[in-house]
Amino acid sequence: MKITHNLFKYKNLTKFEIKKQQSLKLIAENIEKSLSYLSLITNLSLSTVKRYKKVIKSKKEIVVSHKNKYHQRNYKITDAEIELVFKNYLETCQFILNRDLTNNQLSIKTYFNSEYGSFIREKISYKTLVKRFNQLGLFNIHTTKRGRMVARLSKKKTSEDITLILKNYYQQIKQNEKQRQVLNLKKNLKFGEIVEIDAQLEPYLKNDKPLYLYHAIDVATGTLLAAWFEEQETTLGYQRLLEIVFKKYGFPKKIYTDKRRSFWGSENTQTVFEKVLNKKGIEVLSSSNPKHKPHVERSFRTSLDQYPLLIHENGYKNIDDLKKNNEVFQNYYNIRNKKIISKQNVFQKEGKKNGNWAVDLEINRKVLNGVVRYQGKNYAAFDMYNKRIIFPYNSDVLLVHSSDDNLYFKYNDKKYFAKEPNGKYLSLTEMWALEKGLDYSIPAVGKLAFIYNKTNSFFKTLELYISKFNSISVNAQDSNLEANKIMSEYLSILRALHRSINDDIRIDA
Repeated sequence: MKITHNLFKYKNLTKFEIKKQQSLKLIAENIEKSLSYLSLITNLSLSTVKRYKKVIKSKKEIVVSHKNKYHQRNYKITDAEIELVFKNYLETCQFILNRDLTNNQLSIKTYFNSEYGSFIREKISYKTLVKRFNQLGLFNIHTTKRGRMVARLSKKKTSEDITLILKNYYQQIKQNEKQRQVLNLKKNLKFGEIVEIDAQLEPYLKNDKPLYLYHAIDVATGTLLAAWFEEQETTLGYQRLLEIVFKKYGFPKKIYTDKRRSFWGSENTQTVFEKVLNKKGIEVLSSSNPKHKPHVERSFRTSLDQYPLLIHENGYKNIDDLKKNNEVFQNYYNIRNKKIISKQNVFQKEGKKNGNWAVDLEINRKVLNGVVRYQGKNYAAFDMYNKRIIFPYNSDVLLVHSSDDNLYFKYNDKKYFAKEPNGKYLSLTEMWALEKGLDYSIPAVGKLAFIYNKTNSFFKTLELYISKFNSISVNAQDSNLEANKIMSEYLSILRALHRSINDDIRIDA
């Protein structure tokens, strides 16, 4: 019997190998003894003794080294294969994200659960994959502090191409280091007690200009209540975001925002938006400190890793696609990130009923010369049949800016469309003012138009009578008395007309 222990590969024998070597020698020396006796002196099971006796009698070389020494069976996937997986991950990031506009990366978990990571899911678990990455010195901008430490201390060497790629990414990580903060959800808060809202500019569409993502986050549960997209951060965008929340859940108790002009005027004044929310029983708290609304800020960092892949997999091409599928983004986020499910719901259900969810901004205005001035334009009221409605002069009306980006009038509990009058819908005064380049909503312009029209009619009449005077002078040369009499009558008519015009102008003024 020849016993080998593979000293060429392993310098020192393990306890297992020493014990196996000793047991084999004892069995070889007492090969004719019974199995029970050999089991007693070697402290091995009968089946093991029987197997050893059979190997010894076969006179083959016996290797005492363990077949799974250093847990080689745990590495069904080689280090080279793990490197290829990481390289594929980096290529996927470059393919999905616009590297010219963002330094962000997909999280490894997002990649692992996507169609791009399907080939590796069959061979290895996510936890083991991350561990193997770190052992090879591979990590990304989302790797934890402990994971990076393991990666830096790793003694294994990666291939040259991976090393070069990692060098570039390490430089990027230093420039784009994420400030990670653990958010402890308030245990005493209820679902709907505090909602944080904000918008952030990000390049979600590849090879397209950046757009704004709007989020509404419930603080108690971390639930994404609504997501919306706009090309700019506007009041209209927040109207649409909150309408989604109100229509689905109702009215929250408080809304936390930053000090945008939409929500914050000054310490002593309220914005139109804030007044509308207050009427619905919602308290608005604004602050310029980012820590005022950390949950919605954190949601943006999370969505940066997930939304690009969702957009790519669903083939969304433009902002209209994103708006139509806003609920897809909400569900996608909540499935992966919602922290707590069971919380008492304190949303006011009245917000979901009878159109109460609508966020219409109501602005008090005065009717001057039949129109209302708003943002440099003049608006008149029209009914559903497109007939112009004239409100009384100097009357009070509500101009409503709806989330559909249309303007309406509210007057005497009725709703009218607010449009710029043109063509046949313009009055004579308005047409004269437009011709002269004047703003016809100014009261003085209306008076000026009245004076102009009256004096213009007087001068036309005067021209008519002057021609009559000339005719009388030519035809009545021999009868001066009769001519004077006719001219005197004409002058009386002109004097009366002038006096009436003068009185009208004085009364109107």
